[in-house]
Amino acid sequence: MRNTGQNNIMRLLTIRLSRYIRTYGIFKTIRRLFEYLKLAVIHNKYVIFVSELTELKAELDMLSESITIESRKSKDELSSAELERLSSYWISEIVKTNIEQRYNRGNTAIWLLKDRGEIAAFIWTTTKIWERDRFFPYCPKDVYLFDGGTFPEYRGRRYHSVLMTKVLKELKRAGYIRCFTYVEEHNEASLRSVAKMEWRKIGLSRKFHLFGYDIVIWSSGVGEK
Repeated sequence: MRNTGQNNIMRLLTIRLSRYIRTYGIFKTIRRLFEYLKLAVIHNKYVIFVSELTELKAELDMLSESITIESRKSKDELSSAELERLSSYWISEIVKTNIEQRYNRGNTAIWLLKDRGEIAAFIWTTTKIWERDRFFPYCPKDVYLFDGGTFPEYRGRRYHSVLMTKVLKELKRAGYIRCFTYVEEHNEASLRSVAKMEWRKIGLSRKFHLFGYDIVIWSSGVGEK
């Protein structure tokens, strides 16, 4: 299943690359690829955060009547309209493959913030952290929050922060002790957002996947807010 999914993603990326070359030409494509490689190889630093769920203090912002927050713990719980909406966030086939793989791992949920019934923001959580990101060993009561997003037409309304606060409260209620997440070092907007919430920075790392192994290199900055 995993190899099939990876092959599909590679095929889709190849198609997208071909289209980009036809649209913008080979020289602009090479420059764009160099920018991606620079981010992937040189600047692939991850700022790791932890939220001590038992110590949460922030209250959830009052939600307007048009806002609802829901979770989906299996693919079967996603309606066809929800699946299509989520798939429209990026390359449809890749998003659908990711959803399939994440639910197949088990103990994974997507949380949806809806505005008047339409998905405005989303975020994923899982307890299968070791299968997702191997920064360090985790404990049974740890949970991981990852891959959140806000649809362009809803940005600037703090929906991502509202959703994350709600999710952390629900994870605490479910009995989890710690929640981990990370933000790419170059993503300044997300770093500013996380800094305003109940997250503590525990380290800065680089991670490489080589010959089937994850290699993690830690940098300075442990313990900074």
